[in-house]
Amino acid sequence: MGLEMPTTRDLAALVFSTEHDRSSDLYGPKGAAERIFDKLRVHLSARLGAQGYRAILNRAVKLASTDFPWLISVRISDDGSFSEFDSVNVSEAIFDGCVSVLAKLIELLETLIGRNLTVRMLHSAWPTVIRIDAADWPGENNG
Repeated sequence: MGLEMPTTRDLAALVFSTEHDRSSDLYGPKGAAERIFDKLRVHLSARLGAQGYRAILNRAVKLASTDFPWLISVRISDDGSFSEFDSVNVSEAIFDGCVSVLAKLIELLETLIGRNLTVRMLHSAWPTVIRIDAADWPGENNG
């Protein structure tokens, strides 16, 4: 019997919580967010190209900004990293906003390439956090 598939929000919160737990208090949620989107940039740019990753991230930020208006001030630089992210000083706002951006990015990827490949891409960035059990994935070669 396979495990229930987590929601995109659950995946995003799991990734963010893990990165936040790995950071010292010195860097906090901002540092976790920077690490998350830097890892994604490396993994997704290799597959989508730098401009493809930047376009998807820009769209995810735009979609998440409807629930978190402070995200409107966030800009994505040419290399795909956040700029002007320092204007937010409330840790809970950063956590919730970045989880929302990551969830929207995951949803966009699922729309473009499907759930299976999206989770595999997340697994490549966070292999100890996003686990893949071959028995739980349709189309997996179990042999």
